[in-house]
Amino acid sequence: MSDDLAPFDLVLAASETLQRVELHSALEVTTSDDLLAPRDFTALRLEFASTNIWILCLGASDEVSVSLTRPTWPSVKVSSLTSTQPWADCVGLPLRDASLLTNARGYNDALQLQFGRPDPASHSRVQMEAIASRFWFWRVTGPFRPHIA
Repeated sequence: MSDDLAPFDLVLAASETLQRVELHSALEVTTSDDLLAPRDFTALRLEFASTNIWILCLGASDEVSVSLTRPTWPSVKVSSLTSTQPWADCVGLPLRDASLLTNARGYNDALQLQFGRPDPASHSRVQMEAIASRFWFWRVTGPFRPHIA
């Protein structure tokens, strides 16, 4: 995408609370050739009051790209994830931090988002990883306190 955002820019762009989460698919995967094709067909839309953040799974490399621009391909299927976990715990919270995660081969294949108010007890973290041209989501639990020996 032409306007890829760095994690810090992502946080600045999403200054309001998260309102809606949708998964957009460009096609129904029916064969292994569809799944392994070097094309993009999965995107996550995070809706804020005045901004949409698009997180795209790049089909050719299973890397993650973040943009303010909607993907150019038509959405064949749109699924709301707003009321499903781990997203339900993040709705109504502002985006506080974002980290692009790099695997051992140097690919940016995951993104971690932290939502919450100033009180750390309200924080909710979600990791998304691009695997086989699809997103997998995890809720990161914690916090973990440092151990002082």
